[in-house]
Amino acid sequence: MPRPQAGAAVEVVNEAMRNLVTSKHFNAELDRRFTKLESKVDRRFTRLETKIETAVANLGRSQAWGFVYMSGLTITVAALLFTALQLFSPGGAVSSPAWDVPPDSAPPLDTQPDSTDISSRRDSRPDFTGAQ
Repeated sequence: MPRPQAGAAVEVVNEAMRNLVTSKHFNAELDRRFTKLESKVDRRFTRLETKIETAVANLGRSQAWGFVYMSGLTITVAALLFTALQLFSPGGAVSSPAWDVPPDSAPPLDTQPDSTDISSRRDSRPDFTGAQ
């Protein structure tokens, strides 16, 4: 097709189609479709933001309660240790006889009875056989 004839054909087609779809109609249709899409995306983001806010709030609460529990446990353990130190320290409410004995007055180790000597144990055991 020669160039002047092609230009004339384009003008005829443009003139015929101009009333069917205008740029205003095209822009209006695009705006309508994108507005619908934007509203869907906005609703989903709003729901997601709500879930994130709830999760952050729950995390803050759980961390706060975890801190309270750990603080309570720490205070309880410290109180128990303090009580044990008060009770079992030398001069405390509960004292062991071993703590009261000075190291110099302990009996020497060689005077302890021999634990391998069986003869002394035979005499001290009761006789359950009935023989005398």
